[in-house]
Amino acid sequence: MDFLNELLIQLLFILITWLLMNSFSVIKFKSIDILNNKIVICLLASLQIIGCIVMAYPVYPGFYYDLRFLPFLIGSVYGGRLVTIYLALLVIITRIPYGGPGIWASVGVFLFFLILFMYAPDHILKAKRKKRIVLVTLMAGLYSFLVYVLPAYLYEFFDLRDFLIYVGVQSISILFIVYFLELLRDYNALQQEAIHMEKMQVVSHLAASISHEIRNPLT
Repeated sequence: MDFLNELLIQLLFILITWLLMNSFSVIKFKSIDILNNKIVICLLASLQIIGCIVMAYPVYPGFYYDLRFLPFLIGSVYGGRLVTIYLALLVIITRIPYGGPGIWASVGVFLFFLILFMYAPDHILKAKRKKRIVLVTLMAGLYSFLVYVLPAYLYEFFDLRDFLIYVGVQSISILFIVYFLELLRDYNALQQEAIHMEKMQVVSHLAASISHEIRNPLT
């Protein structure tokens, strides 16, 4: 169960960094709309990717498994093409020092998703919420399959329990995180609408007061 514990610790790290960034955004900028800020998404995803790789679990000599794909996926979907390219290069550069044959599996899979996300993010963002959540969950499952099953069979270290843990944690985690981020977007939209309505109400009261003050002398 060490593998599961390590993945859950990484998931906790990802969630905490999102919550801290959200709190900082509310305090500093009076807004929680961090998903529309590509610089914030890029920096946060970078921190999460590096943290996950540092906490990676060695399933087999030269093969390290973690949740690095989750921040890459979120950054690609909400950040756009330039963020996708940067995050893919960051994953590859950060993984290189660990060495081992697993590096080629990681590089190959991330280059595949880099090419995929050069066209996919716009279509995912334009999709309805349920479809968007389903799509990112399927992508997380596809990544888990490619990066674990193919090398595991090639180097003969396949373990069904580890595979199910890896796929399950990644798929459930991305579903939960994206749903959470979508709720934040909705809350921000309601917050902005409430602020707008409040401003309009103030302007309306001010206009009524001015009209009253002008009408009295005229009368």
